[in-house]
Amino acid sequence: MIKFHLMYALIILSLIFAPLAFAAVEPWAYVPLYAVFFLGAAALYAKGEDTHANPLYKTLLPAVLAVAALGLLQLTSQAPVGGPAQLLFTAGRLSTFNAALLWLFYAAVMYCASKAIKTPAQLNGLLWTLFGMGVFVSLMGMLQKTGVDTIVYGFRPVKGQPFGPFVNRDHGAFFLAMAGMAGLGLFFGGFKPLLRHQSHTKMFDLLAVQFLKLVMLTAVVAGIVKTGSRGGLHSFVSAALFMGAIAGGFLKSKSQKIAAWLALILLLAGYGLLMNKYRILLGLDGDKLVSSVAVRFSMYKSGWEMFKDYPVLGTGLGAVEHAFPYYTRKDLAAIGANIVRHVHSDWIELFMQIGFVGGLVFLAGLILVLLRYYKAWVRCQSFSVKAVYGGALGAAIVGMLHSFVDFGLQMPANALAFYALLGALASRPAVQDRSRHDEEEDPEPVPPKKLYANAAALAGLLLTAAAVPQLLAWHYEQQAKTADYAGRAALRTKVLKLQPGPQQAFRLAAEHYNQALTDKTAPCALFKQADEITAPYLRQAPANAGLNLLARNLRLQLANCYNRPLTLKGKPAKPAAAPAPTQNSSRP
Repeated sequence: MIKFHLMYALIILSLIFAPLAFAAVEPWAYVPLYAVFFLGAAALYAKGEDTHANPLYKTLLPAVLAVAALGLLQLTSQAPVGGPAQLLFTAGRLSTFNAALLWLFYAAVMYCASKAIKTPAQLNGLLWTLFGMGVFVSLMGMLQKTGVDTIVYGFRPVKGQPFGPFVNRDHGAFFLAMAGMAGLGLFFGGFKPLLRHQSHTKMFDLLAVQFLKLVMLTAVVAGIVKTGSRGGLHSFVSAALFMGAIAGGFLKSKSQKIAAWLALILLLAGYGLLMNKYRILLGLDGDKLVSSVAVRFSMYKSGWEMFKDYPVLGTGLGAVEHAFPYYTRKDLAAIGANIVRHVHSDWIELFMQIGFVGGLVFLAGLILVLLRYYKAWVRCQSFSVKAVYGGALGAAIVGMLHSFVDFGLQMPANALAFYALLGALASRPAVQDRSRHDEEEDPEPVPPKKLYANAAALAGLLLTAAAVPQLLAWHYEQQAKTADYAGRAALRTKVLKLQPGPQQAFRLAAEHYNQALTDKTAPCALFKQADEITAPYLRQAPANAGLNLLARNLRLQLANCYNRPLTLKGKPAKPAAAPAPTQNSSRP
């Protein structure tokens, strides 16, 4: 059982590390997580399969693997949207490859959690970790809001509206909502032991623990409110009421059930009155939609147009950034949203990327596994375990709900917690009768053939190695920030070789262009070099705003070079500053 215990410890440590590392949105944070779970999955597979059937194996796990496989198949053809393209293609090969790697990471997390969590105590520990991290993030975020709220950890400025270590408040609310549901499960799970113990000393100890849980829950809910995320608050309240309504049906007497449901109805009515009084919770400022809601609706309309053009297999896993500009509405362009990497809805974006074929496969797997989990929840005999299991299930549901209005699952820290919960819920020994909770009573796993075990180990190593170029490119990009022109050009040339994409090409070409504007001796050679870098990537992504701006400026400058001596009038406008070296606009 050593490998199982080690993997469980690594899962717990990863759940602590990922939120603290700016939600693990940068390669220095998520590439080590890839290594832990890719190699961990291979090690657990080599240990052997349990004799009981894992509900993930015929539902969500193959669905996630199918999404990744579809993304890999899309790599066979790259084409811009709006022109001739095959049925199976991607608008951005590099983005699709990295996204396929991310989906394989999801599969590895689920597999590891389902095999490593063997007892109710371990499931309880997973929820306590998530709950405790939620309290920490909440307190840190609320403290942060008392001062300059664009500084993370007091020293790192970021764009946007961070909350705690999360560089985007909505993504912080996503994590807090899952942590809050986990906390509710732990809170209600503590009532049965409280009622059973007759010792006054023991009873006061249990009361103290329950009071501590209540204080922690209050902190998490206050944090959700403080983020200002309407989606986070609504999804938490909706999931809590939904799970509470189902749990009320588990009560033994009819009077208890009616009392529980009436209490939930009163809570729902109170929340409705609160929304009616504070219309901002509905996304309204007077009679008009607030800008963040209007932007979302604009993105959803554009996303629908994209889906109608490519309904079967989509425009490429993770390639929204390269396809979306072609469909951007005027109201969105008017506010300067030239680069849209995500459409603020994981579910809409999923269908845009892989069409109804891939989208329905994933949703079918997700719905089927949730039905299995619901049946397991109903069958659970222990009240405490049932409450904890319900908390884990509720945390997964709140993540699903919030994903309708945000792209929180694109943040590795949130995705790690979400898929770890889905994997933990698949661990059947965690919800079996108390007599089956002793690990020593479980039969020994049956190891696979050595050939298969070696193949799994090789796959784990290859997948980990495939993520290393992202880490190296990020490292070179960070060095380029403090280097001179020659150093920046050399470093960004390395970045482009490691991650050959439009944004990387734009940054390198912009370096040469800006240097040419200040170099009076040989500017034309630098302009030509920038044009040679830009041209092939502009053909790949003809709607890329940065490349188009740079290409227009280069045409003007090269016309000067070829037709007459270069004249620089005043200070020519430089191309827009290169975006931060990340794959998401919410990342630092």
